[in-house]
Amino acid sequence: MLKALTLGPSLVLKKFHCDPQTGVVDIQGRAPGLWAWLLALMKIDATTTLYADPHHVNVRMASLFGETNETVPTTNIASLEYGFMKPVQLLILGAIFFLGGFFGMFQAGWMGLFMLAGIVFGVLYFLNKRMYIALVSNGASRMGLQFKRSVIENVPVDIVRVQEALGILHQNILWANGARWDEASPEEQQ
Repeated sequence: MLKALTLGPSLVLKKFHCDPQTGVVDIQGRAPGLWAWLLALMKIDATTTLYADPHHVNVRMASLFGETNETVPTTNIASLEYGFMKPVQLLILGAIFFLGGFFGMFQAGWMGLFMLAGIVFGVLYFLNKRMYIALVSNGASRMGLQFKRSVIENVPVDIVRVQEALGILHQNILWANGARWDEASPEEQQ
């Protein structure tokens, strides 16, 4: 779990595109919060992107302060990682508030409010699931993205889609290193 935290803040997804035919994975996200959302509305680029094709993987981070790019040839990728994390502390708080209100541990006038707070914490637990995709180059450089589902942009993503993206990245690595993948690169399969 600590590995994913080194990938930067959890991004709110703007785009999650995987194309197994071309071997392209294109994931874009922005920083969470009202300020980042307003910047996106004003078309000010504060986006982090992971773009991969059969030849390279690029992670680009742009903000008001500047931009960084890291590109690794697919042949130089040593390992891939993915996973997800859930904020268990929100679930625990939700259970404490809900059960405390339910069993009347607080004043009778506040029982409903405590139960409602418990439900809100429970919903936040399910909405704040963070997923990540990371790769490690032969030079031990680690790059990737940590993100969560977007409510405003409505970009659907779950662990199955993350696994699909990782599968495409894995196929790209196999192809780039000479393994057979339907005897043609994804671009030649079109």
